[in-house]
Amino acid sequence: MIGLIGFILAALSIGAFGASVNGAFPAASPSARYHFSLALYLLAAAMVLWGVTVAVNDPSVTDMLFIATDILMATATLVLIRTVFYGGRLVITVLATFVAVLVAYRATTVPTTAFIEDGLLHFNLQDGLRTTLLGTLLLVWLPIMLTLARRFGAVSRFEWVTPVLTLQYSLLVFATAMFMSARRPWVIVSLFGMMIVLFVVATVFNRSLSQIPAAVPQKKGKKHHATGSAS
Repeated sequence: MIGLIGFILAALSIGAFGASVNGAFPAASPSARYHFSLALYLLAAAMVLWGVTVAVNDPSVTDMLFIATDILMATATLVLIRTVFYGGRLVITVLATFVAVLVAYRATTVPTTAFIEDGLLHFNLQDGLRTTLLGTLLLVWLPIMLTLARRFGAVSRFEWVTPVLTLQYSLLVFATAMFMSARRPWVIVSLFGMMIVLFVVATVFNRSLSQIPAAVPQKKGKKHHATGSAS
């Protein structure tokens, strides 16, 4: 039960974070905001399916659900790449084909080693899958997230937004990577809770930015009039 509740909370926090991007950075590229939010929604959907895996707790269904989450995670990665890479259709098609081959190989050759124990989902990633997952998160997601932090910060009205976003996005990726590769129950619970809190904090930060009113410049005519009246 604790695993199901955790994944539901994670899906909600990630989805809320994705929904908060548009309002926080309205001056950023619409394409970047759209694809970033979409990648987060796909990640949230994967969390929902992992929650279903815990709820069903049927080994015969686990493999099918994990293949579905692999597809969601791979698609989310491709969508995230689109936030900073505006290549032609041919390049995107080649990347999509490569990812599809990897997912097909995983589905037909590499068995699912995940299991559920005491209400917790243990990903139990073996060497090859663990390396692939960590490599994807740290070599693809992290650099793109840091690039987005700089781009979002550049269009913000406050200089301190960029370093804050850089710290937030780095912690989000590292917490997610450590959670999915953790093995001990107390480590899984701790990192899962940390990941959810980080997404909530990032969402609150974005919402706060969207609520800050834009500075209203004084009209010169009114200023001169006031000065003239005072004299």
